[in-house]
Amino acid sequence: MQEMIFASRPAQTFVLGAVRCERDFRPSSALLEDVGRSSIPTRPAENGATLGRQIERLSQPGERVGLLLPNLAPTLGLIFGMSARHRVPAMLNYSAGTDAMQAACDAAEIRTVVTSRAFVEQAKLTDKLAGLQGVQLHYLEDIREQIGLGDQLWLMLWAIHFPRAFELPTSPEEAAVELFTPGSEGKPKESCCRTGPSSPISRRSAR
Repeated sequence: MQEMIFASRPAQTFVLGAVRCERDFRPSSALLEDVGRSSIPTRPAENGATLGRQIERLSQPGERVGLLLPNLAPTLGLIFGMSARHRVPAMLNYSAGTDAMQAACDAAEIRTVVTSRAFVEQAKLTDKLAGLQGVQLHYLEDIREQIGLGDQLWLMLWAIHFPRAFELPTSPEEAAVELFTPGSEGKPKESCCRTGPSSPISRRSAR
């Protein structure tokens, strides 16, 4: 019966589902709020669209891109924006230490990591980041500076009004986000969530 319910539901990616959900609420509605009581006023997916478009230019289609950012509302918007541009966000646990972050990067084959200078300074992560091998760091402060008039016009005049244009062609069975859970052997385990709301989660142990 469970499989029948899943099979009968329309197949769509979680980004497109979020965009459609946003259209059902008033423009003044806040759809999400984090522990710091900050919120994104409507359309969290579109709020991360322009940044996602910039990260698209720094990476390859389907690439897993590490995110070293706080668990706040803007980060979720960025996750939506990246997934819409066919990049797989992978949340890295900065509190686990350099070895655990390195193991996560190796397991998910992460070669690009996006973080923030302000966050690195506040969380005192400079030494931990210096110990990471085989990854290239990009900072949101620099990425934001690359957003031009063309990107803003794309969002305001095209992507917001046409959800299908907001998201690159993607199958609901493709990876949407990469998660890591503590492993029994001390190394994180990788969980790959598909873009479809009813798709299974596959796990691979870090080596």
